[in-house]
Amino acid sequence: MEIMKRQYSQQNREQMARSGVAMPDGSYPIRDRADLENAIQAAGRAKDFEATKQHIIRRARALNLESVLPEEWMNAKKMQKTWGGTFLPREWKA
Repeated sequence: MEIMKRQYSQQNREQMARSGVAMPDGSYPIRDRADLENAIQAAGRAKDFEATKQHIIRRARALNLESVLPEEWMNAKKMQKTWGGTFLPREWKA
C-alpha cells in the first residue's frame, strides 16, 4: 500500500470535523481511498485507538471501501457481535 502524505489546513480540518469526515479534533481526515489507507497506517499512533478505529470503519463504510480495512478489524467486530461485550485479541491489549 503506497502512502501519500496530504496536508490539510486547520480550517479544512475543522470543517471536516464538523461534517464527520475527520475526528472531532480534526485528526484522521478521510475524504477518499488514499486518506483511508493513510489513516489505517497511522491508526496505531492514535491516542485512543478504539475511537480512531471506529472512525476509520465508519468512513470506510460511507465511502463503500470496507474491503480496504484490515481483515482483523472486521473479524474482531464480528466476534464482538457474536459473543457480545468487548473482545480484543491478546496482541491489541495494552
